[in-house]
Amino acid sequence: MLRLSLITALMSIFLTCQSHADLGYAEGVNSPLTLSSNCWLSWCDFSFLLNHTTPTTFRNKFQTMIGRAKDIELSESSKLYKAHFGDSLTGLSLLQWISYRISEIGYNADENPKAYGQVDRMWLPPDYMVFTSMAEKISKTMMFAVLLHEARHGGVNESGFSHNYCKKNEESGEYEVSKASDTGSILACDISYDGAFGVTYTAMCNIANFCLNCATDETEDAIEAARKSMILITSGSTRAMLRRDCNLPIR
Repeated sequence: MLRLSLITALMSIFLTCQSHADLGYAEGVNSPLTLSSNCWLSWCDFSFLLNHTTPTTFRNKFQTMIGRAKDIELSESSKLYKAHFGDSLTGLSLLQWISYRISEIGYNADENPKAYGQVDRMWLPPDYMVFTSMAEKISKTMMFAVLLHEARHGGVNESGFSHNYCKKNEESGEYEVSKASDTGSILACDISYDGAFGVTYTAMCNIANFCLNCATDETEDAIEAARKSMILITSGSTRAMLRRDCNLPIR
């Protein structure tokens, strides 16, 4: 009888954790929600806590994006991709990488909202909820790119990989390292290959080149996300290194 009770209790824990990714939400519920996958006792493939600030629409679309990202399959991957995310060729490894660095996700509805990550938390703006390939909105692929980018800032076990000051060269169109006091200077660029933009470029470039089950618009969005990341890397040698590792397909 004791053995049966123990088995029943363990199965209850397992099934409860398994069902997190399929939860429905009630409008206006002011409580945190955990989305997780393939849990057994205290271990999960990945787990995301959406705090009480995240509205229902945001939660639903975040869940849809996570479900799509989890199903990504690659035929191969580049050396830098393996260095960042391991040898796995599925989106699951990317979600594991993110959830290792971020323990909580919140909703930033300030007057001029933006996405940002700090310590082990991430804050995402209202336009993060919209699924469309239009340039002024955001697609599931772009959502995933933002998630990867902000997770790089939020690594509790890492340095945080903060951005550097830069400004746009109007003649070349490229961004260059600058001082905080320089006119037009913004805190929005990276120098190294393993910063937020470099990691996002590598992930999106590999998806654009090697995804086996991506639709055309998903591939196009991965290319666009990679290009936007590359623009904000100020080191020419870093850009060359990233392109040698993974060059974007010509469209």
